[in-house]
Formats: sequence, C-alpha cells, structure tokens
Amino acid sequence: MDQMARTEQVVHLEGDEDIHTVRGIVARAQAERLVLVVPRGHPAFRSLVRLKLIARQAHDRGVDIALVTRDPDVRELARDIHLATFRSVRAAQKAARWRRPSADVLEGVKLSANGRGHAPLAWQRGREAVLARREQLGAPANWVDRFVLLGLALGVLIVLVAGAVLVVPAATVTLIPAQSELSVPFEFTADVRAEGVFLRQGRIPAQRHVITVEGTAQTATSGRKDVPDKPATGSVTFVNLLPQDVPIPAGTIVRTSAAVPIRFRTTEDAVVPANGQISVPVEALNPGPTGNVGPMLINQVEGPAATAVRVFNPEPTQGGSVRQVQVVTAADKDQLRAQLSQRLAQEGRTALEQAVPEGFVLVPGSVTLEPVAETFDRLVDEQADVLTLQYRLRVSGLIVARRDVLRVGKRAIEAQVPPDRILLEEGFRVQLVNGEPVADGEMRVMASVSGVTAARIDGNAVRDLVRGQPVDEAYAVLVQRLPLAADPGIDISPAWWSRMPYLPLRITVRVAALPPSGG
Repeated sequence: MDQMARTEQVVHLEGDEDIHTVRGIVARAQAERLVLVVPRGHPAFRSLVRLKLIARQAHDRGVDIALVTRDPDVRELARDIHLATFRSVRAAQKAARWRRPSADVLEGVKLSANGRGHAPLAWQRGREAVLARREQLGAPANWVDRFVLLGLALGVLIVLVAGAVLVVPAATVTLIPAQSELSVPFEFTADVRAEGVFLRQGRIPAQRHVITVEGTAQTATSGRKDVPDKPATGSVTFVNLLPQDVPIPAGTIVRTSAAVPIRFRTTEDAVVPANGQISVPVEALNPGPTGNVGPMLINQVEGPAATAVRVFNPEPTQGGSVRQVQVVTAADKDQLRAQLSQRLAQEGRTALEQAVPEGFVLVPGSVTLEPVAETFDRLVDEQADVLTLQYRLRVSGLIVARRDVLRVGKRAIEAQVPPDRILLEEGFRVQLVNGEPVADGEMRVMASVSGVTAARIDGNAVRDLVRGQPVDEAYAVLVQRLPLAADPGIDISPAWWSRMPYLPLRITVRVAALPPSGG
C-alpha cells in the first residue's frame, strides 16, 4: 500500500482518561495510523507498564500509533520502547514513517496449539510463566545444567548492564532559540449568566462582587442671616383711675394695640398713687428692632391692673437690634455630599480591588456606586457654624477568573503565531484594558495578550546534528546551524564522558525561554 495513501486519525485526550479508556480509544481506531494528543501530566502515560499496554493494544489492532506531547517524562518513556513521539500534530502527519515499539514490548507473543495467543512472558504468572519460559528457552532436563545456564544468563546480564552504563551515556541539550515578543489585542464578554467558558464565542462567566464603605465629613456653613439680638427699652406712664393706690408689680405686660401687638414688660415694682400717675421702665419681650415703637403706641395693659389704670409711652422705645449669624444652605449640603461621595468612591474602588478573591481579576469599567444612606446633623437655614454628614456607599463590580481570561487570551495569540515560530509557555500574560456594558450583568472587555515566540527547532534534527560527536564539536555545530538567542547548554551523564551519545534516544533536547533579566 502506498504510504501517502494511508488513513490517519487524530484524537485529542482531555487528561482525565484512565488506561482502560485510552486502550478502548485505540481499540476503536478507524484508521491505519492513530495520533494521540497527550496533555502534560496525563496519568495513563506516566508509567512504562501502562505505555506498553497501550502499545500492545495498537499492535493487536494492526494500527501504527504516535504520541503528540510536550511532556518530557512521557517522551522519555516513549523513547525507551521506541514509540514515535512528536511535538505537534503537523509534524506527526508529515512524517512518512513512524518508529514502532521495540521487540521488548512484544516479547513472548506466540500462538498456542489451540490457536489462542499467549500473553507476553513478562505478564504471565505462576506455573504458566514457568512452563512458557521452559518451552521458549528449551530448558535442560537436569538441575546442574539449569544452574549453569542461569549463571551464564546472569553473567551476560551483568556485562550488558555494565556496557550500557559505560557505552550508552545520556545527554541533555538545552537551547534558547531566537525570541521576540508578540502582542495581540482581543475581546471577550464577561457574563454573570454564563455557566462555563465558551472559547469560540469568547464568553466567560463573571461574578458580581459587592462591598460597602462609609465615612463622615464636615464643612463650614456659608449662609448668613440677621437674627434678633437685643430687646428695645423705654418707659411708660401708668395713670390711676381709682381714688386708691394701685400696685404695678415687675413683669406686668403692656402692649401696642396693632393687629400684631408688640409686648413689653415692666422691669421694676411700682405703686400708682390714688388718682395719680407714675413712670415705669419697660423692656420688649422679644429681642430685635420690632420692639422699637413710636411714642403713644403702647396703650394696653394686660392682667388685673387693666381696669384700674391706663398706660401710654410718652417717648419712643429704642435699642432693639439684630446680629448676623452663619446658617446652613442647600448648597452647603450639596457640596459636602459631593466631596464625601467622591472620596468614598475612590476609597471604595481601592477597597473593592483589594477584596477581590485570589485567582480573580476586576473587570475595568464595571464598578458601580450606589448611595445607601446619608444623615446631616443640621437642617437648611438652621443656625450653625459647621455642617456634618455621615454617608454610606455600596460599591460593586464584575470579577472574572484569571485562568478563564488566560484561556481566551492564549487562544487569540496562538492564532497569530507565524508558522515558523512557536509560542513559549514562559512570559505569557494578559492585561485588561477597558470594558463597556452590553446589558445588565454583561460587559464587553477589551484586553491585550502578550507572549514570547521562538524560532521553531526540530528536536530530531538537533539529535542528528550532534549524535556521536565530541562535545566541543557538537557545541560549535549548534551555534553555527541553529537560530539561537544564547549559547547552548550540553550536560553529559556520566560527567567524565566527552562524546555525545550515538543513540538519539539518549539525547534529550530541551527548548527554554530567555533567562530572566539580571540573572
């Protein structure tokens, strides 16, 4: 069959499948070549035994299998059994041929007399395993030969292990490719009604975060008005109508006869002689200039003496005055309210940002302010030098999970990465720029995502360049042939070994980001 005509199937794993689920996926494969995209840390691929079980399932189905993963542990385990691995689906599809599992995975597979397949010897237990090994190895009939054969096998094993340690070293090549920063603007919708992240629509769930702030402020009053200060004073003359003395005690009330009478009180005790008269000092009951009346206007007596005497003021009363005091105005209240609400708004925004739970971020432009209560200690036109206000404000805003924003941002920037470059995990960041309301509980958010892109480096090509070469020459080749931003690093194990491994599987290629500045 033409290699280019072979069918392929790509399966993206979620990361929570167990070994049985993965084997079921392989068993149901509908193509001749199966690509499994394995996320980092997938539990079904972090054990050599499980990896062999998956490879065994592919072999039994007659399907070629390859793994696409950036997990170095999974790639290392796959290399140990010669299972093909790639860093991208595109690289796997471009490869004309894939490495197949080594003979160790298929060891001991044969058909029994009844036509059923034996399990690999490494998987058999008890008497079945003993009989299978005896049949395969052709074990001798006597115990001496068996011990001799066992000793020879152990000796060969020791020699092979020693040879592997001495002849098959391991190397790690660390490369820092030429890098540049890529910044891409993007939008997403924060919605309090969303129940999950919808990457294609750019919609993520949001929550409304609410706090309450309160404070007190004072301001000097600006109003002015005249208020009565001193009462008017003068004197009145009482005329006795009776042939006997009439006492006039201090505090006797006399008044004008106007529609709104102005009242005065006597300030001294007096006695009006029979059929006579007497002058008595008086003072206005209310302070202010209203008590300043003309002569002969005080002509009424209140109380028991009203039938016995008559009264008049021969001279005008005078001395009633006013003074100017500070009072509260409506403008004072408005100004104090504006100042305190503005201060509390700033404090509230700061407090709201500080109160955002760990792992969340506040959506800019989503903060709203709602007055809850205000209490002034004075009324408008009330006399006061200082006005005091107690104010309470409710501050709320939308918050979104940082991991959700990163997912949307990463999707946006990945679509803009040039084909000859890759997006590094290091240096990836998202900044929320602004937001505008779309509906109640829904914001359209403008953001910017930045990341570091690096020149794409093929690990297999790197292994071909350096394998079997002296370390110094390998170093020079890497510097000359690859687009690097810094000198490559080569670590050999054992440390005294001076040549790169001949086996590509023993060479690990690690692509790293630029080291932090200053370090």
